[in-house]
Amino acid sequence: KKAKQIAYKYMDRNYQANTIITGNPGVGKSHLAISMLKGVNDHIKPNASCLFVSVNELLRLIKDSFNHPDGYYTESRMVDLLGKVSLLVLDDLGSEASFKRDNREASEYVQQVLFGVLNKRNRTIITTNLNSDELSKIYNPKLLSRMYKGVMKNDGIIKFKETQDKRMAIF
Repeated sequence: KKAKQIAYKYMDRNYQANTIITGNPGVGKSHLAISMLKGVNDHIKPNASCLFVSVNELLRLIKDSFNHPDGYYTESRMVDLLGKVSLLVLDDLGSEASFKRDNREASEYVQQVLFGVLNKRNRTIITTNLNSDELSKIYNPKLLSRMYKGVMKNDGIIKFKETQDKRMAIF
């Protein structure tokens, strides 16, 4: 119900706030974010550009472009594209740092890319497995400030608390 209310707010192009969807892996955060994005995309008039991006996949594509500077997925092209779309979902934020064993802080390069995107935006849905304390251990305060634009003021947090992982197979 809350996701539907927030999606409706995004129908107003003047609505400027981010939304954070948080919870354990496999509880439906990405599914919910896609549903919100689809609802906006299907009903906003005139049409808008809505984009769902896996943070891990985005960073992988950008890193692959290092060997192909004339390729499509360069950092500048991706930051520009993601900065311009009407509504963006950044899926699984924080996972790019949590796969490392020694230091959970996101690399400086990763933070620069995310900062570049979020600095251009005022309307982003972010999914993450992490809470605000965990995010503050991974990301620079300037980046966190951009992630949290309008979130508290507009009640833009959706938490999956007791939901079980839907992907876990019992055998």
